[in-house]
Amino acid sequence: MKVARDGHGGGVENWLATLLAQAAHSDWPHLDLLIDQANLPPRWQKKLPQALTLQQMLLQGTAHAEAADEAALLCRYQLGDERARTRLLACLGELDGATRVMVLFSHWPFDDLVAHLRHFLLAEWQDGTQKGVLRYYNPALFGPVLAALPPVEAERLLSAAAEWHWIDRDGQCWMQHGTHGYTVPYEVLVQPLQLDDAAVSQLSAWHQAELYVQDNLLTPRQCRCPTKEAMMQKLFTLQMTADEKQLWSQPERTAFISQNL
Repeated sequence: MKVARDGHGGGVENWLATLLAQAAHSDWPHLDLLIDQANLPPRWQKKLPQALTLQQMLLQGTAHAEAADEAALLCRYQLGDERARTRLLACLGELDGATRVMVLFSHWPFDDLVAHLRHFLLAEWQDGTQKGVLRYYNPALFGPVLAALPPVEAERLLSAAAEWHWIDRDGQCWMQHGTHGYTVPYEVLVQPLQLDDAAVSQLSAWHQAELYVQDNLLTPRQCRCPTKEAMMQKLFTLQMTADEKQLWSQPERTAFISQNL
């Protein structure tokens, strides 16, 4: 599974404008935007162009519906509407869209895309006794989620689009190809996504790494790393090592991480 730098730059508005031009040149009729709504102002969706008539909060209608306005919003932009384009770029620029927007090139009907992406949000582990939301729609976590999932599930997730685009923590733009074949059978989508122990351990380590950065206000320089992505990868590896050493108490774990940064 290869991920490629796509070479765009200059902020989220320029990045989106470039993708819109690319889509128009390739005769794509629309682009799908997957937006992480965490910590956005109430009713922020009112700033989106009214022309985005296809919108869906992916957790609505699920067991986690109470968190729908803090999770993923999928909306479809039909190419060719210049007024909507201008307003969309401005809106996402105001919301710091680089840290919360993924762009999908998908030919699937909107409802099929919603069902597919919703399926991959709803995860279970430990034989269904534990349940949660898989935040693959956060650009910072998309790569880690793909790496944690079993290859068949990662490929299945990616099949929803021919291309997935996002911007990483350092402002670098990336693109991941998907097979984009037929839609996944209904009988697969109605079954919860099952995470094995290895996937849970990896995702937990990424979560712990994120918390460590937030709690300690870390910068790459403090960790002797050239970039934010390198810093996160280093912290993830240390968290996984702490698990291997069975450092379960927080003081022990924190001391180990601090000593090895």
